[in-house]
Amino acid sequence: MTTTFSPTHCIKLNRRDAIYVMLDDGRAYQRCEWDTATAADYERTDDGRWLFQGQAFNGRVYELTDSDRTQWLYREAESRVRGDDRLAPHAATILDDHCDGDDHWRWVIDAEADEIVSWAEAHR
Repeated sequence: MTTTFSPTHCIKLNRRDAIYVMLDDGRAYQRCEWDTATAADYERTDDGRWLFQGQAFNGRVYELTDSDRTQWLYREAESRVRGDDRLAPHAATILDDHCDGDDHWRWVIDAEADEIVSWAEAHR
């Protein structure tokens, strides 16, 4: 897929577990499905019903607000930075509040590590 994954909805499976999906033409892709061009397990019908693998789904589905989406993107970016030995030393610079907002977090999630390191070194 060419578009960066950016969740639009949260599907609550139970009190503890939730998954984030991106709705695209009625299909609701989890990040792993989007990144690997795998068929989506979830979908939303034209009349607004949610299905899991073609069957009625009884869980709760919430549309994400802009704030929810920003928080999700930041958590994903932070997880990537802290989990990568090349990026972790630059965490303060990379994870600082940037005027690019969500675009910055999407870039941190998807860009090559070498590109991010070069950027961080230039922005110390």
